[in-house]
Amino acid sequence: MMIAEPMTLLTDYVLAGVTGWLAWRLWSLREAHTARLLWAIAFGALALAAAAGGSHHGFAPMLSSPALAALWKATVLCVGIASFGMLCGSAIATITGNARRLLLALAAAKLAWYSFWMLAHDDFIFVIADSGTALAGVAALHLWNRYRHREGVSRWMLAAAVVSALAAAVQASGFSLHQHFNHNDLYHVIQIAAMALFYKGARLLQDLPANGTMNSDHFLGLSSKGFHRVHYTDWGNPAAESIVICVHGLTRNCRDFDFLAQALLPEFRVVCPDVAGRGQSDWLHAKEDYAYPQYCADMTALIARVTAGGKPRRICWVGTSMGGIIGMLLAARPKSPIAKLVLNDVGIHIPRAALERIGSFVGKDPRFKTLEELEAMMRVVSAPFGPLTDAQWRHLSTTGAKQHEDGSWGLRYDPGIGVPFQRGPLADVDLSQFWDAIACPTLLLRGAQSDLLLKDTALAMTQRGPRPRLVEFEGVGHAPMLMAEDQIKVVRDFLLENQGGPIDDGCNGLPPTR
Repeated sequence: MMIAEPMTLLTDYVLAGVTGWLAWRLWSLREAHTARLLWAIAFGALALAAAAGGSHHGFAPMLSSPALAALWKATVLCVGIASFGMLCGSAIATITGNARRLLLALAAAKLAWYSFWMLAHDDFIFVIADSGTALAGVAALHLWNRYRHREGVSRWMLAAAVVSALAAAVQASGFSLHQHFNHNDLYHVIQIAAMALFYKGARLLQDLPANGTMNSDHFLGLSSKGFHRVHYTDWGNPAAESIVICVHGLTRNCRDFDFLAQALLPEFRVVCPDVAGRGQSDWLHAKEDYAYPQYCADMTALIARVTAGGKPRRICWVGTSMGGIIGMLLAARPKSPIAKLVLNDVGIHIPRAALERIGSFVGKDPRFKTLEELEAMMRVVSAPFGPLTDAQWRHLSTTGAKQHEDGSWGLRYDPGIGVPFQRGPLADVDLSQFWDAIACPTLLLRGAQSDLLLKDTALAMTQRGPRPRLVEFEGVGHAPMLMAEDQIKVVRDFLLENQGGPIDDGCNGLPPTR
């Protein structure tokens, strides 16, 4: 058996094997995300292209002209499919609305034109033009995503695009390390590294809603040691009259509300902040500032920002655990702008036992070798969240994780937020004076197995203060994640009640609080 280019055959086959295995891994992680599915298809198509290209190079002396022509056509057409999958997968994960629809249409037209053209032409320059255009598009999308949302996934995609461009430059230059290791062989080796980087990013991609626009922004808060950046996501029409502010629990972040935010569009603008020390917001220099006065000051700045412009706005507040306490404190103040309040599994009495349970893990800085290990831990520690789907657990894991410089994974919050739990013996917390000062319509949600909002406390709350409607979710502890359809429906229906009524200054006539 005579092999024309043995090293090219070998490196092409290695590229095919590695890329094919990564395609299978991505396919197994695709869940409900079309972006990951398209990238898995792209990886699979590249694996086939590498296998066909290697066979074309290596077995040319033994194959007939029609067989060689078929292998080459398969190679170039698979490259086109791969370019389409990469570009469309990136578009679905980074842009929304008309911009996405236009780009997807252009990508489909490009694939159709490229396929038709390559059936009648063999010049490799057309392959370079097609894949280069797609690579530039992928880089531009993730550069935009990195700028707008500071998503870590885009870091991997941009690094991969740079390495892939380097591989293409080496191939185009004709540079060879050795007479038996030419430019094509070196290209394959570098491209393996690029595909590994693409995989690291692609496995973290999450679909953005097709019609809902999620933007990211920030404002400056002021703490005892200076200014800090507070990040938030902003969904829907900035000119909407009704704004829902969703604030997360102690160790969570704004992306917990992605599912709820999409369900509230287009009737509401939905703003979800990362409280200082969490998510993409800055960590505070003075850890003792991680307390409710600071949180309330920051959220007041957020309210001022989203209501600026002179036009009256109706503010609704959805708060989970810590976010509910912040909402309670703000709604209790005279002339509060909060017109409706949703408290998710938090009440006027917080038992010491629940605080001790939270204090047993908050403030620690565990490290994990892989994102999968972190997710496994989260499924155990956060089991009280209730029955979530695999896609929802993955969403909570990817948005709640950060990768450290050494490659390990950790949780996306400052361990310093645990300082208040370490100042001395914990005691029951009584918030009844604030509760009794609230007059706006209120909905109280409770996980039926919650240890933080006890059943007796919830029932007592319905008989005083704003006298809220109480809704319990069976099979859930602390706290409902507002991802399940029944949970979302309860919140949405409450917020839509009397939605067309007049907009006033908020909950008027409230007594002052101490």
